[in-house]
Amino acid sequence: MQITCLLAVVFYCFTLGFSVAQAQGYPDKPIRLVVGFPPGGNVDLVARLISQKLSAQSGWQIVIDNKPGAISTIANGFIAKSDPDGYVVGILTAGSITATPYIMKVPYGLDDLLPVLKVASYESVLVVHPSVPAKTIKELVALAKKRPGILTFGSSGVGSTFHLAFEQLGSMAGVKMAHIPYKGAGPTLIDLIAGRIDSTVNSLAVMKPLIDQGRVRAIAVTGKKRNPLFPNVPTVGETYPGYIVDSWMGLFVPKNTPAAIVLRLNTEVTKALREPDMEKSWKKYEFEFSPNSPMEFGKLVKEESIRYGALIKKLGLKPE
Repeated sequence: MQITCLLAVVFYCFTLGFSVAQAQGYPDKPIRLVVGFPPGGNVDLVARLISQKLSAQSGWQIVIDNKPGAISTIANGFIAKSDPDGYVVGILTAGSITATPYIMKVPYGLDDLLPVLKVASYESVLVVHPSVPAKTIKELVALAKKRPGILTFGSSGVGSTFHLAFEQLGSMAGVKMAHIPYKGAGPTLIDLIAGRIDSTVNSLAVMKPLIDQGRVRAIAVTGKKRNPLFPNVPTVGETYPGYIVDSWMGLFVPKNTPAAIVLRLNTEVTKALREPDMEKSWKKYEFEFSPNSPMEFGKLVKEESIRYGALIKKLGLKPE
C-alpha cells in the first residue's frame, strides 16, 4: 500500500513537472484559433483583435481558422477532437456551448472542452427592419399576435443566445414568430437590411452604426438595464419583468490539455486584454472584460448550461 501511494506521488510530480516544462516552451509553432462563424461578426472581430495583440505582445503566431456552420458546432467538434497540446484553441459563444447541445445532436459534450478565459461580455439589442410597423416591444408583440408564425426573426443559428432571446420573449408574451437560422451574424444582418427578415437580436456594437444610419430600428435592449448609448431604448424586462439575456464569448481548448498550458493561455490573453489599446478597443465595441480564472469561467459555463437546459425544456424547443 505504501509503495502504491509512493508511486502515485512520484507519477503526479513527474506529470506536473512535464506539464510545466511544456508550458515553458509553449508555443513553439503557430496556434490555430478556431472561429465557428464567418468574418463580419463579433466572434471573428474579437478573435482577430486578440490574435494581433498576442503577436505584437508575445511574438506568438496565431492563425485564424473560420469554420462556420451549424451554430459553430462544426468548429466546436473540431476543437474537441483536436490534440490536447494547446495548438488548437477555440473562441466560443455562450449559446453554442451552454444551449445548443440541448437542441441539436452535436459532436461534443460540455466535458470535452476546457474553459480557459471569458474574453468578452456584451449587451444586445432587439431591432426590426424600418418597414415593420412597431416601435416598442408592446407594438411588436401585438403585431406578432396579428400575424402568428408570419413575422420573422433571424439569428446566428439554432440554440444561439440570440435565438433564445426571441424564444424567451415569445414564451413570456404568448406569441410565436418564425425563426430563420443563419450561419452567423453577417448573413443575418444582410437579409435584415434587405428586408428579407423582420427582426433580429445582436450586439449593440454591431447594431449601433445601423441604428444610427436608420437602416434598422432599435426596439429594446436585452440586459438588466438601459444602455448609455441608447438611453431612450427600454429593456425588454421593463415590459416583461424577469426577462434577461446575457451574451459572452470565451476561449476553450480540448480536454486533457495540460493545466500549465491552460494557465499560460489565460495569463497571456489576460495581459493582452488589460493593455490600454485593447481596453480602448473593447470600449469602442461595447465589450466588457474582467480577469477570470479557468475555474471561475468553468463555474459560469456549468451554471448557464443548467439554466439554459431548463429554459429549453420549458419552451419545448426541438431541432429545426
